[in-house]
Amino acid sequence: MSAQAQLVIPQTDVAATGTWTEEDFWGPDGEEDRIRAIFGLSAGVPLPRVTSHTLGKYHAHLSTRLSFPFRALYAETRAPIVHLVRYIFVVRLLNPAGPVSRGILCRVEALSETTELPLVEIGVPEDDPNSQLLDDFAYWFLNCL
Repeated sequence: MSAQAQLVIPQTDVAATGTWTEEDFWGPDGEEDRIRAIFGLSAGVPLPRVTSHTLGKYHAHLSTRLSFPFRALYAETRAPIVHLVRYIFVVRLLNPAGPVSRGILCRVEALSETTELPLVEIGVPEDDPNSQLLDDFAYWFLNCL
């Protein structure tokens, strides 16, 4: 560790209990607590699995909180790859339909093309107002599918 790096140790009762809790790392407003609040769950309750019902509930939550349209990045994964990473504009969320493994789809525009992409496959900078909402959704979707 360099002389300039500084280790921050959470101020908890770890010394008394000898154990770390998730709150020691994420705090009371961590992503799991924010996600639990969407589903009306108490702290410590396991996050719900991704189902058509829970996906619909998360869709309703995001629909009222995301600011549209917003600029995002998308990494090409299907051939032919024209641009490895490209800027897109997310115009709106689409109603959940089809297999839950696709998650929530969104309508996006890039250059003169309009298409649909899984919301979990797009990214925004950390300082974007939609960042925390998108990161929390990706965390839930990828860990609870």
